[in-house]
Amino acid sequence: VDSGVHGLKPFVHSDCGGDLRLSAGALMRWTAHCAFGSILRFHGADHRAWTYSDHMVDVVRNYLSARYRLLPSLIAAGNKATETGFPLVARGDLFWPEFRESATNTQYIFLEDILVAPLWNILWNTTGRSVWVPPGDWEDAWDGSLVRGPCTISTKQPYERQPMWYRRDGGLLVLADGDAKRVEDQDWSSLTLEAFPSQGASETHRAVVERGSALRTQLTLRTDGKGAVSLEIGRMGTGSARAWLLRLHLLPGQRAASVRVDGEEVGGPSGTSLVHLMPRDADDDGHFPLSGAGAAPPTSAGPVAEIRI
Repeated sequence: VDSGVHGLKPFVHSDCGGDLRLSAGALMRWTAHCAFGSILRFHGADHRAWTYSDHMVDVVRNYLSARYRLLPSLIAAGNKATETGFPLVARGDLFWPEFRESATNTQYIFLEDILVAPLWNILWNTTGRSVWVPPGDWEDAWDGSLVRGPCTISTKQPYERQPMWYRRDGGLLVLADGDAKRVEDQDWSSLTLEAFPSQGASETHRAVVERGSALRTQLTLRTDGKGAVSLEIGRMGTGSARAWLLRLHLLPGQRAASVRVDGEEVGGPSGTSLVHLMPRDADDDGHFPLSGAGAAPPTSAGPVAEIRI
């Protein structure tokens, strides 16, 4: 976290798991941190999940799958880091230098849109820590509850969950839902956009950078503060067509009243469709962050409007 500030070394990373074979709980927390970090590399000792338990395999698989879904965002962030030096794992004072609390290296902003606060205590399962929440609205990635910063809160999570929050003031993450074991084999013919529109007027710029080239597609998310949200998808640098799934994360009680694509109402000849996914029931604990297309939001979140283009 500090290297991205002082050394301008945006790709510095942890050796995931460390140099000793520790407990299952320790490996879960290592995996969570590394999956939502700069470079993921298990190293230093025997950290094979299947040598622990089936439950460990499930937990590690969930985090690795989330990391692979984030590949379009990771590649774009890596491209930005190469061009500008801005890190994938950013200390808070790169965004909010006016707040003394932002300079802590025990939490960070991942891909500009996710607040990550790793748990490093490996002796107990459910463990708590204090987290400085930056200015703006942030949505808990596990239960969907909202918190408005700046403030300091206390949070508790079991081994399987790392404390994380989405930036609700215009957060925009790009996912690839196709399964693949190698980056170059992942299907990018359809990409998913996880959008967290601001309640106020805002504008967010992101890009999809094609693998193995500098070709890119520009993305712009805008809100006017009066309930209107717009997404502009630029022309693909490759010249070929791509399908998109926009997942609009709404606030509790909200719905998408109408949707237009290039001025055309949804349901017309464009083939665009709109579906509202409602939050999970309180006793449904099957949620995992960034599960992609068709995933229902967590219990305390608002609905997700899925718009296929």
